[in-house]
Amino acid sequence: PAADIHETESHYHIFIDLAGIDPSSVELVIEGRVLHLTGERCRPRVEDCNRIHQLEIDFGPFRRVFQFPMDLNSDGAESLYRQGFLEVILPKLPESQCVRVPLHHE
Repeated sequence: PAADIHETESHYHIFIDLAGIDPSSVELVIEGRVLHLTGERCRPRVEDCNRIHQLEIDFGPFRRVFQFPMDLNSDGAESLYRQGFLEVILPKLPESQCVRVPLHHE
């Protein structure tokens, strides 16, 4: 599915086009700096169809992997399915800071 990704100072905001997909078939998994999206779009049944003239819509299982330049805060992640779009908010983990380690010697 198509996706738009926006970045702010504190988080990533993702909009994913999931029109016609049952939200219960969608799974989101965060691993470090990677977001995995899997799901399935099922073809609707058409009764008494004699002939098909055009097929453009993709059906079946899908998988998307989004990689980000920094680790994500999976504890603060949120998602909302609304009007055919999945909206995902992924907070960034604070960047690690340089800390000088004192050197002790004898």
